[in-house]
Amino acid sequence: MKEITAVIVDDEKLARELLKSLIEKHIPDLVITGEAGSADEAVELIRNTGPEIIFLDINMPGKNGFEVVGEIQDLSVIPKIIFVTSFDKYAINAVKCAAFDYLLKPVKAEELLDCFTRYLRVRSEENIHKSVDALMKHLKRNKLLFTTRTGCFFIDPRTIIYVQADGNYSHIYLTDGSKKTVTVNIGEIITMVDEAKFTRISRSTIINNTFLSELNKSDKTCILRAEEEQYVLRYHPSFIQELLAN
Repeated sequence: MKEITAVIVDDEKLARELLKSLIEKHIPDLVITGEAGSADEAVELIRNTGPEIIFLDINMPGKNGFEVVGEIQDLSVIPKIIFVTSFDKYAINAVKCAAFDYLLKPVKAEELLDCFTRYLRVRSEENIHKSVDALMKHLKRNKLLFTTRTGCFFIDPRTIIYVQADGNYSHIYLTDGSKKTVTVNIGEIITMVDEAKFTRISRSTIINNTFLSELNKSDKTCILRAEEEQYVLRYHPSFIQELLAN
């Protein structure tokens, strides 16, 4: 496992040493990169080291632990806060302060391990979500995203021959001969594609200009050719100028 970094903030040196000793003994993958004995020292330490976890005492002289949390809210990545306190009444405030967890002094090895196990589980889930989000952003750069009841799918707009409206649904005809039906109306789809490459030829039809082969003004039809297939579609006269302009 990759090392996880943490800092300990407590005005009592003995408390810091005891917690650090427990961590070194029971959680070797958790590396303490610094300690602070006051709120001001803590804020500076956190900004300089960027730990993943802060073990933070609440009741300190001067500024308390809650104020430390308030002063690091501008960080691009806010560490997980684990409050360490002698007073159980602070547990409620810890939750309100959006702490990840809290430990009661004197900290017990079993409770520390349980807390760290919960952190690992949450960390893993967050990493999965980040990976999925990154993948989605990458795919969305070049593809159209459509959601379904079970998830989503992507379509490369270059593979779209034309789109046919069907009420609140749209049928998308692709170069591989398949048809995708999506719960997106045609008005929304035209905003999703490159207007220089697609033209709405009627209220119910969008075509990919790449596949436009012929335009017949007498019967108001246009012919699209993709691979060995040919598609004859009707256009509305009001769309002719836009079509010719493209």
